[in-house]
Amino acid sequence: MKNKDSTRYWFDEGPKAGVCKTEIARLGFLQDKKYEVVICTDDGGFLPHMHIWDYTTRGGKFHCCVRLDKAEYFKHTGKEDTLNSIIKKDLIAFLNSPSKYFETNWDGLLVLWNENNSEVELDLDIEMPDYTKL
Repeated sequence: MKNKDSTRYWFDEGPKAGVCKTEIARLGFLQDKKYEVVICTDDGGFLPHMHIWDYTTRGGKFHCCVRLDKAEYFKHTGKEDTLNSIIKKDLIAFLNSPSKYFETNWDGLLVLWNENNSEVELDLDIEMPDYTKL
């Protein structure tokens, strides 16, 4: 069954199926701008998560969602891809790296979620899950 709000947040058909059509907050890039890590504004999933998609098509070729509260994918229509071991390693290194405005990119990710999604707020002191277990 299709989420009643899916057309509000995502393109459902065509070459952009599964791509976010609301505003996004970019955290940064992986693998020299091959992949982008973003938070979608007013995301309809109600599970705290980040989107990782191919930068060129903004999710048209690769798109996955990774939960922020546990090392688990949030798979749903158009977002069923998974990270290979190299991308996982790069993601973990990126999230542990210093940010321009925060101590780490992980800290920035939590703030971006809370600032852009009012339905579910995260404790800013939660530890980053062990994403090697994805």
